[in-house]
Amino acid sequence: MTSRWDQLITYVEKIQDSALKDAILRFLYIYRDQIETWPASLRHHCNYPGGLLEHTIHVVELALKIADLIGYKRRDEVIASAVLHDIGKVLDYVENLDDPVGFSDNPDKWGPHEVTGIQWFQNVTGYVLPLRVARAILGHMGGWSRSSVYPEDLLGAILHAADLLASRLEEARKKEGG
Repeated sequence: MTSRWDQLITYVEKIQDSALKDAILRFLYIYRDQIETWPASLRHHCNYPGGLLEHTIHVVELALKIADLIGYKRRDEVIASAVLHDIGKVLDYVENLDDPVGFSDNPDKWGPHEVTGIQWFQNVTGYVLPLRVARAILGHMGGWSRSSVYPEDLLGAILHAADLLASRLEEARKKEGG
């Protein structure tokens, strides 16, 4: 049986642009422990240990299905933006003695997780994300976050739809006990 981590890596391995793929893999392996153990959120979808990894995989799968449905061919961008859309949340959280996971006062956190994720990824890897991928990540919340960025193109719309659908399905599943 393939682990969820291995599933994520398998998606990243499908990226054809070797520089993009290598940067993402380097980043993921540096922060593997947090990615595998942090929640996707503290109060909403996938708010349990490992929820960040689970949610990320759901978003990748849904984004690829939506891209296939509408004939969007830039699969590298779909995978990269879906894998990295919530990566800034690794800086959002901290383990502490009173609460297994709480919000961080990390001095490296520069703002909303979508902004932080892009900046942090680029600082750690030295790789500048393609503008379309960065814009999709900034808009994945659909303009509802402090970054106030709306999806500007098909990639942004795909990522926003996949993230929203994954979040809502995960919430509904939790309420129905499934």
